[in-house]
Amino acid sequence: MSYPGDSVADVIDSLIVGWTDQTIGEIARTLATAVGLEEHVVRTIHTIRTGYLGAAVVFDYNPDKKPVALWLETGFNAHDIYGDPLTWIDPRTGNSIFATHVFHPGFAGYGIMERAVDLGTPILEKLVKEEMERTAF
Repeated sequence: MSYPGDSVADVIDSLIVGWTDQTIGEIARTLATAVGLEEHVVRTIHTIRTGYLGAAVVFDYNPDKKPVALWLETGFNAHDIYGDPLTWIDPRTGNSIFATHVFHPGFAGYGIMERAVDLGTPILEKLVKEEMERTAF
């Protein structure tokens, strides 16, 4: 909400975090859900203030201090994994599997944040332009 005497920039600054979340943030959460990420992971996508006229959408899923959000975004190369033992549940049978070495084939990444920025930025820019035109007069 603007008040007499507020600069256009001050008005936009008061709205930028909400607008960023409604555009880029919402698109990021929708894309994350569409690729099958679980709800507790999707909820880690949120918007923060980065300064005057600044906001950023952050994806910070880091269980056990591991940069899982980064891996989901950008992917990773094929690699060997060693453990004593490694354990996981076979999703087809529900049986526990134990191994001391596996080869992970790598993962291309989802590019959720990159796509959200590409899709959401024009919408955010339109909101800012409309508010500038409305507030300036």
